[in-house]
Amino acid sequence: MKIIKITGLQIFWYFSIVYGSNIYVPILGAILYAIDFLVFRKRNHLDHKYLIFSFILILSGFLLDMGISAFNIMSWNDAFYPTELVGVWLIFPTYYYHFFKKFKSKSWVSFIVGAIFGPFAYYSGSRINPSISLHFDIGDLVVLCIVWGLFFMTSIHLFFQLVSKNKD
Repeated sequence: MKIIKITGLQIFWYFSIVYGSNIYVPILGAILYAIDFLVFRKRNHLDHKYLIFSFILILSGFLLDMGISAFNIMSWNDAFYPTELVGVWLIFPTYYYHFFKKFKSKSWVSFIVGAIFGPFAYYSGSRINPSISLHFDIGDLVVLCIVWGLFFMTSIHLFFQLVSKNKD
C-alpha cells in the first residue's frame, strides 16, 4: 500500500506541476487529501490535530514560496500564487505519517533531506513548467538549502509533537 501511495503522490506532484494552471488540479489535490485523511484517519487514529497541522503546513508552504519569491530566488507568471504549487502543497501533508516517520528521532537527517530535496523539487519543477523560474547564485542556493532544511526538520518535529504523539 505504501508503494502505491508514494507512487500516486509523486504522479500527482508531476501532474500538478505540468497541468496545475488548470483550477481542477488543486481541486483534485484537495480530494486526494480528503481521501487520504478519511482512509488513514481511522487506521492510524489521526484526528482534528492532523487537520490543523495540515492547514498550518500548507499555509507555511505558501508563505515559504512567497518568501523565496520576495527574495527573487523564484518567480512565476501568476499574479498572486501559482495554482501549480497549490496542488503540490495540498498533498504534502499526506506524506508525513507513513513516509516521514523514519525522521522522527533523527533531526539532523531530516535537515539534510530537506536541504537537498526541497531545492531539488523547485529545480525540477522549474525545468518541467516554464511559468516557474529559479534565479539564484551559489549564495542563494545555500540560503535555500538552509531554509528548506529548517522547514522540513521543524515540520517533522511539529508533526510528531502535535499530531502523532503517543499514537505510534
